[in-house]
Order: sequence, then structure tokens, then C-alpha cells
Amino acid sequence: PRSFGFTFPSLGTPNFPLISISGLTAFGTSFETDGLRRDNIYQFKNHLTYIRGRYSIKTGVDVFRNLFNLQENNNLAGTFSITGGVTGNPVADFLLGQPSHFTQGSPGEPAFFRSTYAQPYIQDDFRINNRLTLNFGLRYELNLPVSERRNGMIAFRPGEKSQIYPNAPRGLLFQGDPGVEQIVPTDKNNLAPRVGFAFDVFGDGKTSLRGGYGIYFDALLGTLYGNFVTSTPFTVAANAPTPRNFADPFSGASPFVGNLDPTTLFPNLLSLNVIDPNYESPDAQQWNLTVQREITKDFVVEASYVGTKGTHLPGTVVLNTAVFSPTATAQNVEQRRPFAPAFGRILNYQSTFNSNYHGLQLTANKRFSRGFSFLAAYTFSKTIDDGSFPTGRRAIGIGTIPQDQKDLRNERGLSALDARHRFVVSYLYELPFFRSQKGVLGKIFGGFQFNGITTIQTGRPILIQDSSDPNLDGVASDRPDLIGNPNLPRGERTPNRFFNTSAFARVPARANRFGNAGRNIVTGPGYNNTDVSLFKRIAVRERANIELRWEVFNVFNTPNFENPNGGVPSNDIASPVFGSLLNIVPNSERIMQFAVRFSF
Repeated sequence: PRSFGFTFPSLGTPNFPLISISGLTAFGTSFETDGLRRDNIYQFKNHLTYIRGRYSIKTGVDVFRNLFNLQENNNLAGTFSITGGVTGNPVADFLLGQPSHFTQGSPGEPAFFRSTYAQPYIQDDFRINNRLTLNFGLRYELNLPVSERRNGMIAFRPGEKSQIYPNAPRGLLFQGDPGVEQIVPTDKNNLAPRVGFAFDVFGDGKTSLRGGYGIYFDALLGTLYGNFVTSTPFTVAANAPTPRNFADPFSGASPFVGNLDPTTLFPNLLSLNVIDPNYESPDAQQWNLTVQREITKDFVVEASYVGTKGTHLPGTVVLNTAVFSPTATAQNVEQRRPFAPAFGRILNYQSTFNSNYHGLQLTANKRFSRGFSFLAAYTFSKTIDDGSFPTGRRAIGIGTIPQDQKDLRNERGLSALDARHRFVVSYLYELPFFRSQKGVLGKIFGGFQFNGITTIQTGRPILIQDSSDPNLDGVASDRPDLIGNPNLPRGERTPNRFFNTSAFARVPARANRFGNAGRNIVTGPGYNNTDVSLFKRIAVRERANIELRWEVFNVFNTPNFENPNGGVPSNDIASPVFGSLLNIVPNSERIMQFAVRFSF
């Protein structure tokens, strides 16, 4: 780089910074990088089975000890935010090399999280007769709260003063402070009963009726505590509201802000991610009733009703939304928050969310015979909740943040995970052509096997939002007003206008109210995909063969669009591309591949 005039000193990180262009895209190093994680799980299990007459009793205990060591370097390479502060257009500012803001984090302190779970249980399978069996069980789950070996976790208790960090603002406490020996209390009420039955309806072994009910608990995941690793005072951040620009020709001055040592570990308007002190273990009540019928010896059909009721589910709310006043503006949001000027936005991870699922599940299973098999499954279901997490992701601030932080009943609606109809069929067919033919013709044209899987699913709900924060409460999860039917007829939907954008109206600025549109009231694009393959196996010797494969993914090249959201939020009424479908499902285009495999 020196040959091009880049002569400023090393920046201390080998990574390129993140460049974020508002409303367009971001490129560069991921915000989270160069982290170290070590997860050791020690497990003890002891199980005993006792069988006597009609009784089969099982009892035991499962004990888990998790040692989760973590060191994260969030935003170590720095982030340049380009928001259009110079020209009013973010793209123009980018072309002119005019960043609006720069932030850079310091290396995070290592953290050593520890958690223990002990779960004893007992179960009895009682065979009343040859046609009816009953199941009874009870499990107790003692999930001790996660601790950090060096007391490196924070808590928010308004009005209380930390003794570990006396300079911390009042309300910010740490593990080890009086009354904060652990961040959340131990939930000792996790009794999980189970009951079930299996009944041979006609006594011929061809028709069965099964059912069951149980309560299941979930522990507070240790990975959530990774939020504390990047919290003050365990890491600090440098901020430059007016960084140097990227002048052309390059002047040789570093665009980075240099060595910005914070004047204090606890600056004003400190943002916090905390866990609610009244956090309870999430639980799910699950029940099912299934009837199964054997039509022939190789064909079985099944119908099930499945239900789940989730309570004490985790989610994130903003504890200190800005208080409205006659002088409220977007510029004084932070000053109007409760607990200002010490604290900015405080995100609270709490177990106050709920969900319901009801589903009809139908399956037909043709086991392999006469060169053919298939498995078809159809689900008609509905999922309702008041806050949805992305599948597989749990962290403070991840998922839906409510519009009204104080009344979750207004958030009740279709879950982001709801898919009303889903049909999946897989099939295998051994082609009969030249299957019994010997000689050259049989080796060339015989022995082909055709496989496939087809998935058809209706769309998931779309959350319509207004990120401009018209009520000025400092939460960008407001919803607009609903003034019409938001769902277009199927024949009128296009990628440029997938739903009726005219059905929404923005809440007037400074109206000091929420929009009346419900949560997740628009249905997104469906999914239709078929993958097929053609195999042929050629025997070379007794223990050697050649396998030829031809595989085609999305054989009909059906475009499958993602819901309008993401980096360019087309579910946002404030966006110029509101209502558009901008992205297809990753790797969903038609892909064809050939392979030859030799096995011996």
C-alpha cells in the first residue's frame, strides 16, 4: 500500500472496516470477528429399568455441567456509517467519500461462563392388556443460573449503587454486588409431567390410536450471556461523529480516528443489554392424538392433531422508551428516556411472551416394494404468538421488538414462523426398462433409479413497520395505520408490488400514538421446489461397483422469493421500495450436477 501513498501507521487489526450505506448495503468485515470460543460439556447419566409383570419402570438422572469460555471482539475493525448527512443522499455521500460516523470497539475481555443442570425422572409403562398400554412419567428440571467465574456479568436495578464498580452509574450492578449473587433467580418449579396411551382399536394390529400430553422446559442459554462480554466496562468503544473523509486524490491521512481513549468507562447515555431479574424458565405444553391405519402390508396412513402452548417465552423489550412531550423531536430522544442522562436505550431480555400452535398432520407411507416407494405429508396449521425469534437464534435484541413495550396483548398475531399449508412428498422408483436384461443392454440401459422430493408451502407472515418512529419514543418498530385490505388477489401480485401498499397509511408525526395495523397481517410469498435425481449402479466385480449420478435441484427453476425485509427493508412503509420482493431464497436457482463414484 505504501507504493500508492498509504503511509499511515498500522491500524492494529488485519481486517478491512465495515462500510454501511444507509438503505442500500454494507460491505467489509463482519461486525463480529476474531472471536474465540470453547464449549466443554460434562455429562453424567444413571438409568435403571425395572420390569415386573405388566409394569416397566424406568428411573434415573441426567446431570450436565457446561463450561463456556468466550472472548469476542465486536467491531474491532471499525464501522463507517454513511447516512447522507452531507448531501442528503447516502449513495452520493459514499461516492464523495463522506462518512457520517465512525465507531470502533476494543478487544473484549475473556469470560468464563459456568452452568449446571440436574434432571431426575421416573416413568412407568403399564400394559393393561394386549390392546392398551398407558404411560405415566414425571421429570424435575433444576437448571441453575449461569455464572461467570470473574463476576463478569451486569444487571440493572434502578436506584441501587454498585460496590464492585463505585464509579458505575446508579442502577448498573454486577454479579457479586449485594443482592446480585446471580443474575436471575433459580427456578425451582420446573415439574414436567408426562402421560400417554397406545390402543389397538380393533385388536387386529392394523388400526392404532395414540395420544399424549407433556410439559417441557427450556434452560436460559449460556450463549445469551455473550452479550455481557461486549458491555461496559468489559469493553469500550470509540466514537467519532465527524470522521475524516476519503478525499480523492488520497491525502495520506488515516481516515481512522486514531487513538481515542475514552475519558471514562461509563459515559453518559450508556446502552445496556440485561436479563430480567424475574426471568422464569420457558415452558411448552404439548399434546397430540394420532390414528394410524395399515391399508396393506406396505401402505400406512396416519392422521394427527398436534398442539403446543408456550408460556414464559423469552423476548426483548425496551425498558426505557422516550417520554413524549410538547417539545419532543427525533434529536432529543435520548434526553427524554427515563434514567437519562446516565443511560441510553436499555434492552431487557424477559420471559413474558406466549405462543399457541394447532396443526392437522396427514401422512401416507408406501414402503418400498415392487420397485416403488413414497412418503407424503401434509400439514394444515396455525401459529399465534406475541413475539417471534428467528429459527435457531436467541440473543438480546434478536427477533421482534414490540411496538408497545408495556402491553404485549397488542402484539398478539400470526407468528413469523406460521405456514398455513405445507405439503412434502418424497419418492423412489426403480425404472423397469431392461431391469432383467442381461449382457451389454442390461448394463447400459438397466438398473436406473429415479428419486425426488417436492415441497410446496404457503407464505409466512410479513411484519409491516414504520422505522421513522413517528411517535418519537425511540423504538423503530412502530406499525402504520391500516385503511384497507393489505393482501392482493393472487393474479395481481408481482415482485414489484406483492401486497397492497395503499392499504397502509403513516401515522402523523408527533401524533403520540401507535399505528392500528396488527402484527403480521400480510402473507408473504410461498415456496415451491422439486429436486430430482437419477442413479445407476454398475457392478464391476463382486465387491466393486460404479455409481453414476445426475442430480437437479429446483428442476423447474421456480423463483422462490424471500419475505420483504433485510438490508433494504421493503416491509417498511418509509422505504422507497415498500411492497417489493427484492431477494430470492439463497441457492434456490436451478442447479445441475453430475458425479461418478467408484466403490470397492
